[in-house]
Amino acid sequence: MLAAIAARHRITLYAHYGTDTAGHRGGMAGAVASLKTVDQFLGGYVNAVPKGTVLLLASDHGNVEDVTAGHTRNPALGLVAGPEAERRAGELGSILDIADAVLRWAAERRPS
Repeated sequence: MLAAIAARHRITLYAHYGTDTAGHRGGMAGAVASLKTVDQFLGGYVNAVPKGTVLLLASDHGNVEDVTAGHTRNPALGLVAGPEAERRAGELGSILDIADAVLRWAAERRPS
């Protein structure tokens, strides 16, 4: 369903809090279950999204990798997939760069 929505718009935002909640509750079983849900979701999304779509997956902080720590001091994770993924990923030095980058990417001319 998200892939169909994304196909109709220049920018589509989706927030998933399951991993955050699992990390804060302190249970590794819940964290693993939440990560499996994210994995299934992303697999379905990537298989259904139109070719040429840019996917940016970002975390605002760590905590699911060590459910006893609250928020870890590990770097926030990110992934860019799709057209020019390497260039786009190079534009992101921190979470503070995401908003400007997404707006720039949305303004880029789509291939014909």
